[in-house]
Amino acid sequence: MLDTLPSGSQLGTVVAVHGAPGSHKDYKYVTPLLQKKGIRFVGVNMPGFGVTTGDHRLRCDNTERNNFVNELVAKIGNVENLVVMGHSRGCENAVAVAAKNAETLAGVVLVNPTGLRRHRAQRPFWVIELVLWIYSLGPTAKRIMHPLMKYFYNNIIGLRLDTGERAMMCIRTMASLEYWNGLHSHIDTINKRKTESVAVFANYHG
Repeated sequence: MLDTLPSGSQLGTVVAVHGAPGSHKDYKYVTPLLQKKGIRFVGVNMPGFGVTTGDHRLRCDNTERNNFVNELVAKIGNVENLVVMGHSRGCENAVAVAAKNAETLAGVVLVNPTGLRRHRAQRPFWVIELVLWIYSLGPTAKRIMHPLMKYFYNNIIGLRLDTGERAMMCIRTMASLEYWNGLHSHIDTINKRKTESVAVFANYHG
């Protein structure tokens, strides 16, 4: 986790959730701008993506991920005028965390959100399910899949990853997207409070 002002800021606190792959460095251009304004920036590093250690028991679903961020927000303390920011896969979690912390919420920022329905990159979904099934078969399957998935991410998708384990974390996490079914209740909570919300899109977000 990156916390630029552990003592807090009366101006506000931005809690940012990265994509898959990603880390707090997803926000490397935003962080110094907030620091200059005296706004606290808390960059979450989800388990298993390189900065925070993973665990073989991780489910990589939204319940687990949301709980991780909510516990982090509760633990760091001194959170005023909370703005929750998400990038790509982290947007679903940002929306859920924002709704959970509605009492202190000042805004929501979504950068290239994954949307409300499964998009072309995840179709046909049975291919992803097949990859996950093979991966679940045991250590030998994992040893085979790791270099294949590292190659796939680095040479076909064009996202730089250092290990096959990291690539599989991305696939497992992306496979657990809930889209509208998981988001609508959180969106309703945020809208009822008339919270300021911004969605930003770009052609390239590497």
